[in-house]
Amino acid sequence: EVGSSVFALGGERSEGTSTLIESIGRAEPGVIVRTADADIIPPLSDHEPFWAARIPFLLLTCGRSSVYHTPQDVPAALDFEKMDATARWLSKFVQATRLREREIAFRDDGRDDARTLRQVMQVLEALEAVTPEASLGMGMAKSLLDECDREGRLPEARHPEVGQLIAMIEQRLA
Repeated sequence: EVGSSVFALGGERSEGTSTLIESIGRAEPGVIVRTADADIIPPLSDHEPFWAARIPFLLLTCGRSSVYHTPQDVPAALDFEKMDATARWLSKFVQATRLREREIAFRDDGRDDARTLRQVMQVLEALEAVTPEASLGMGMAKSLLDECDREGRLPEARHPEVGQLIAMIEQRLA
C-alpha cells in the first residue's frame, strides 16, 4: 500500500480529473496512484508555471526520500519496476483522458481537502501496523476530515494542517 503509492497532484484543478485518476488508480499492478491536492507541497517541480498560467496540469510524485536531490540520489536507488508500472499507468491515464468528451478546463476554485485526506488515511492505515506515529497522523487526518464542508474544503485556517500532515509523513518515511 505504501511503497506502491504514487501521488497525482493537480487533478483537483480540472473538472473530472481526480475522479478519472481514482477510477483507474489501481488499474496497473505494481502501482497505486492516489489523488492529492497540489497545494499540499511547495512548488518544487515543473507544474508550477502551468498552475500560474491556469493550464491544467498533473504532477506524479512518490515523495521525497532522505537522499532526494543529493549526491546520494543515484540510479541504483531507483525502483525500476515501479517506474515501469507508473509508465504503464500513465499510458492508461492518457488514453482515458483522450476519450473525455469535454475540454479540460482549469478550475481556479479546485481544491478537495476531503479527497486528499481520505487518500492519506489509506496510507496511514497501512502504516499503523508498523509505527505508532501513524495512529497520531490518522487522528489528525480524521479530525481535519470532520471539518470539511460539503464541497470537501477545510476552513482556510485549518487548510495548512494538511500540508503539515503530509510533511510529517514524508519525513518519517524518508
